[in-house]
Amino acid sequence: MNRQISTLETPCWKKRITIVFSVMGFYTLLFVLFFSPAFLSGKLLAPGDGIIQYVAAFYWGLDLWNPYLLSGVPQFADPQAMMWYPPRIIFQNLSWNAFVLFAYVVAGSCTFGYAYKLTRNIYASLMAGVIYSMSGFFMAHLGHATIIHGAAWFPLILWGLEELREKYTAKWFVITACAVALCTLAGHPQITTYVMGLAGLYVITMAWDSKGRLHWKYLMLSGAIVIIGILLAFIQLLPSAEFASLSMRSKMDYPTFVTYALPALQSLMLFFPFLFGGLPNELNIYPYYGVSNMTELSGYLGWLPYFLTGAYLLSGAKRSRLLIFWLVVAIVSGLLTLGDATPLAKIMFQIPGYNLFRAPARHLIELTMALSILAALGLKTLMEIQPSRSFTKRVAYLGTAFVIFILGLVIIKQGKIASVANEQGITSFSLAPWENVSITIQLIMALISLIILVWYSKLTRKKAAAVVMILLLIIDLGSFGWFYEWKYWSPPAKVLELNKGLIEPGYQRVAPLEGYGTGVLEVKPNISQTVATYNMSGYGPLVLNKYHELTGVWPDGSFNDNVLKKNNRVLDILAVKHLYAYDPTLAKTNELWAPQELGVVLNHENNANSFVIPNLAVNRLSMVGSLANSLAVQDKEPVAEVEILFADNSKQTLQILAGRDLSEWAYDRQDVKAAIKHSRAQIFQSFSATDDAGGSFQGHQYLCQLDLNETKTIKGINLKRVATSDVKLDMFRLSLSNTIEGQNWPVTMGNSELADGTRWHLVQKIGDINVYENHHAMPMAWIVGEINEIPKDSLLVALKTGNLPDGSTYNPATMALVEPGSHIPATESHPGIKSSVEIIQANKDAIKLKANLTKPGLLVVSNIYYPGWQAYVNGKKTSVYEVNYALQGIHLPAGNQSVEFKFAPKSFTYGKYITIGAASILALVVLVPLFRRNNR
Repeated sequence: MNRQISTLETPCWKKRITIVFSVMGFYTLLFVLFFSPAFLSGKLLAPGDGIIQYVAAFYWGLDLWNPYLLSGVPQFADPQAMMWYPPRIIFQNLSWNAFVLFAYVVAGSCTFGYAYKLTRNIYASLMAGVIYSMSGFFMAHLGHATIIHGAAWFPLILWGLEELREKYTAKWFVITACAVALCTLAGHPQITTYVMGLAGLYVITMAWDSKGRLHWKYLMLSGAIVIIGILLAFIQLLPSAEFASLSMRSKMDYPTFVTYALPALQSLMLFFPFLFGGLPNELNIYPYYGVSNMTELSGYLGWLPYFLTGAYLLSGAKRSRLLIFWLVVAIVSGLLTLGDATPLAKIMFQIPGYNLFRAPARHLIELTMALSILAALGLKTLMEIQPSRSFTKRVAYLGTAFVIFILGLVIIKQGKIASVANEQGITSFSLAPWENVSITIQLIMALISLIILVWYSKLTRKKAAAVVMILLLIIDLGSFGWFYEWKYWSPPAKVLELNKGLIEPGYQRVAPLEGYGTGVLEVKPNISQTVATYNMSGYGPLVLNKYHELTGVWPDGSFNDNVLKKNNRVLDILAVKHLYAYDPTLAKTNELWAPQELGVVLNHENNANSFVIPNLAVNRLSMVGSLANSLAVQDKEPVAEVEILFADNSKQTLQILAGRDLSEWAYDRQDVKAAIKHSRAQIFQSFSATDDAGGSFQGHQYLCQLDLNETKTIKGINLKRVATSDVKLDMFRLSLSNTIEGQNWPVTMGNSELADGTRWHLVQKIGDINVYENHHAMPMAWIVGEINEIPKDSLLVALKTGNLPDGSTYNPATMALVEPGSHIPATESHPGIKSSVEIIQANKDAIKLKANLTKPGLLVVSNIYYPGWQAYVNGKKTSVYEVNYALQGIHLPAGNQSVEFKFAPKSFTYGKYITIGAASILALVVLVPLFRRNNR
């Protein structure tokens, strides 16, 4: 025991501890100072997705089910909620900013550790940590908490694998396995996949000795570490795999796979990060005009890493396997960022699992790590050698040539770059360095970096110069990171001081029509969950397939306003009591058309449509539309009438004529053109279409413009179809104009559907947001006496149109719709059933109700059906069925019933036990050697 104590107290151990705390202190101080503008102004380091998605999840507890988003979502199964990520749990009671800062400190410190293991040089290692943690990748993705935290553990995994290659120790076995688990639990499967893939290649490369022999022991040891690390994260991985398989991300097509790739032209951003513009800031650079989006495409590393890598190659140092590995990684990862600009993308798309990730530009993480290590190796070499005059000249000449080459590419492509800028409305565009600061700053940084490097290679005392080089690198990287979105878009901390009394309490939902764009913070997904507001919307990549099909909700939280249509019952069965939407008062704009199509269809079933218009003085109505089934319609025959309602209660009726105003959409199809009886109206836009025989032709939308008798204030528009029963009229866009004053007011769906007073009632105005009450909303739980089995597609149509397949009206208050084979006991009709339901308690993972019914019936709960929900009636377990396409239902006998729903998913139970088992193995890895040592 005394011998062990003396070993721990050796100066070597103390020195290691001192270095650890000094390094962590350096990076902590660096980033505290760097992010001080946000800290001192009371802002959250949560720009963009940070405040939308991650902050609300950060303050979530350990409840498995989240009833406040997407009509219920398995929070525990969403990896980006980071539920089981230990730093989230620890920092939850401290602060969000400390949590974000932690990722940067870990990234810098662990990169230092890995680089120090390779170089044994403090200055080279400090530089590597600065490059990696301050890189454009890390700075641009600050708002993506899962990305920066997942990437932070990358260097620790490499460090552990390198330590174990030299010598096995239980300490590094445990550290590396935990690093794998932390990288996985950080919640970004794409980053984890990239990290694990590169770590695997690293092990395979390093497992060979200089004589070409494979070290199977190291290979198997590394494999065991990765497996145990992955098993440690199974509490997250197993539920996430189940959730993903049921979500919209269960598969991905190739065009989506290559979205957010770095365009070849914009790869110049690796050297001139603001070449394609950026955020408005004190540099007065151009607004960003490149391909969307800049956050995904930014990967600035400064100029020194490239110069130092070149100097290392010119130094004559031995070409090690490590050098070759990281050079290959830099080249291949750089090519992968380009997406389908190279054949690699199509090859990689064939890899199962990997092909579920979009944004190839995220391969910048590997490029960043490669250049960080190559730069460290280069600086270490320069510090150890006394370079010759010829070497210094080669560095100077080739470095200058490199800068000229990059600048030459900019000059060669300046026409294309200027064209892209002009297409985005950037006027007076120039790439001249004396006029474009985005080129000026980086050219200055490149020249200073090259001068210092050449000067450095001549010095004999190089430590002080290395410090200067690190400081220059910090300034160079800061020339991008200091001016990115965290500084300008970070929200104030008081954004979380929400008005909890603003939303009416109760067990019904809200629907923010514009998703996160809704102007009331308390109903924005996912912020709304912090005030326990039940929301039918949500923001995140994993939206259940069936829920998307039912509601039209997309991962960004927006949803199709078709759910507002008069007979659509989707919002009703989701218990949406309040709709939050921007005031449908038309906004004056220079644009004639709204960005979204109206989607109004007039046929023999829906013969008319109305729009409420605020008091606007207009003299022209413009419409984009087309006809269908109109071959028999004569030229100039009326197909519709537009009734204009004026503020003085007078009216004017305008006719829409076939041939003059609208025409058959398939007018140019060969068989149609030969038989059509009316002329072709003015084409607004055309699109490709195919006929039944597979032949191609151009379909059309037409422009119809109707002038009023005079400029007059209007208050409404009634559109009525007057054509024969078979003719269909599609109206895609509608706009009002005052041609005298050059003003336009595009009409949106809100001007039509929300005017239906039988369903929607305006109850409140909050700024420019209208709050409507839905008179048809169902409660969170109700009982029906009728069950109708219809096919899936017909079921979805019935919910969206309010009509059953037999043409009768669907009423969700009395009937539940199920797919064939549901095997619900109460299949007999009980139309006279009398019932009541009361919610006694609604926790996140459990719901308790009391029900009373005169006949057997079906209890419908407006909670999304998901594996793991269990139901108990009077303490006895019963089956939970999927009803109304995506909700839960259970059969109840007549009488007073006590009902309880509990969420206890098997995926969580199995994942938890696997994680516990892996943790036990790690414990044995540590304890068994200690036990043997004590016995000896």
